[in-house]
Amino acid sequence: MTSNEFTITPIDSSTSYQAWYDLFRAYLVEGKDEQKFPADQYRKTFHRLVDTGPKGDVYGFMLLSPGDATPVGFALYLFHPTTWSEKGHCYLIDLYVHPGYRRKGGATGLIMRVKQEAKEGKITGKGSQHMLYWHTKKENKVARELYDKLAKNEQTVYEMVLDEE
Repeated sequence: MTSNEFTITPIDSSTSYQAWYDLFRAYLVEGKDEQKFPADQYRKTFHRLVDTGPKGDVYGFMLLSPGDATPVGFALYLFHPTTWSEKGHCYLIDLYVHPGYRRKGGATGLIMRVKQEAKEGKITGKGSQHMLYWHTKKENKVARELYDKLAKNEQTVYEMVLDEE
């Protein structure tokens, strides 16, 4: 799938770990979350993305730059059941586009590709979903400008960390 001139491809066993790692690390550094992320979790997360077996519970797409097809972004998502619908929900866990490629349609393309997958459910075999949703930090004003154009923001999210006391 192409978004403007970007190409969007599934993250699978042909995806370069190093390319994904570099982008994911940049995402965590930019969000000031790198210290919260254990070093060994990078490989674990990547294996969850590319595993087609029972451990493959997280899915993703890479955003490739125009021309040289360099990985410049990604979207990671999962499906989960809900009590509100038989279809369940699709949660867009992480979305990142390299700063040099922002405001050019890549993030919109990634979100629309996840939306398409959630509606069709063909790649994952999870069937169509009822809703696609995601969270972002309040201070992420640039991303929120885009998100406000694409979706409704009608809820407040409360988080309770369970492994820190």
